[in-house]
Amino acid sequence: MEIVAAESISQAVEMLTRKPRKAIRDFCVVLPEKLDDFLYDFRESFQNYQTFYLFDPYGEVFLPAEAVSQIKVFSDSVVKWAEENSPAENKVIETYGISLKKIRQFGTGLGHVCEIARENGYSLVGVGD
Repeated sequence: MEIVAAESISQAVEMLTRKPRKAIRDFCVVLPEKLDDFLYDFRESFQNYQTFYLFDPYGEVFLPAEAVSQIKVFSDSVVKWAEENSPAENKVIETYGISLKKIRQFGTGLGHVCEIARENGYSLVGVGD
């Protein structure tokens, strides 16, 4: 799934089909495989997880501009968790096949997409597989 700062689902889909992809990298973040399982299992550790959970990894979801600040808080809590739980990294890798570095990168990237959305008055769109 990719999360895109855009005005609409159609704009997000169009952005994702553009070449080169470098042109839109500030506007989107990719949810790494298996990270959604990790986030779900640790959902109590993250603020506003219930808003993030609205994204469907298999479909297209539009979250209005009002939800951007909630997703930003969520992304910050993901980064904080990854920074504070380095002793758990081996277990996370063993269970989910994902490193704390990837978790932190996703949280940071999602936070950046939220900032771009706020600056441009955009919403967030989740585009699943």
